[in-house]
Amino acid sequence: MIIPILLALFLSIIHFFFESYAHHLKKIDFSFISFSSGLFITYIFLSLFPELLTGHSLLGTNVFFIALWGFILFHILEQYVFKYIEDDRNKLKGIIGVRTSAFFINHVVLGLALVFFFKTGKITLGYFSIVPIFSHILSSSLIIEHLHHRVRETLLGRIISSGSLLLGAIIGSIAIIPGPIYYGLFAFMTGVLLYIIIRDTMPTFKQGTPKYFLTGVILYILLLFVESIIV
Repeated sequence: MIIPILLALFLSIIHFFFESYAHHLKKIDFSFISFSSGLFITYIFLSLFPELLTGHSLLGTNVFFIALWGFILFHILEQYVFKYIEDDRNKLKGIIGVRTSAFFINHVVLGLALVFFFKTGKITLGYFSIVPIFSHILSSSLIIEHLHHRVRETLLGRIISSGSLLLGAIIGSIAIIPGPIYYGLFAFMTGVLLYIIIRDTMPTFKQGTPKYFLTGVILYILLLFVESIIV
């Protein structure tokens, strides 16, 4: 599984250096984030969800139940911070902590998913996943920049953040996981990713740019069309 690790390493290096420049892109970030959101939400619905159907043969309808709990648990965690931390300063720290941790887990999950496609013989999908993953990790850097730029001012913080994708790929490559457990984890990861993209990544109200969002959607559909021709 050297290829997905090399791909994850390449994306992690780009991520590391991009974080140094994220604060320079505030004037165009919502347009890019809208584009990335359209690309990634299409990736979830048209690539990740169909993979859950493969897991259905091993886990039955439980595979969708597991995906639901991935979504629910992250929602409950964020709501807990909002409702049960009374001090505004600590609440802000809690929200920043939850969302920064969510993006870290998000990137680990994407690293696992990248390896997953190669392990299950979906080589073309694995390569094509680079496009939505690439745009998503860049947009998540911009979002964290808006939340709190000091989160990643330290070298260690940048290494941990950018290395999370590579960490997920390494774990996925060396771990020997039975099929049912693999698809269970994949379902949970899909639920987590769906929550993150809807709650924390997609621009809201006036911040969003529909034409860029639709451009992202159309681009990934075109990529799938190209994939169908190649395969």
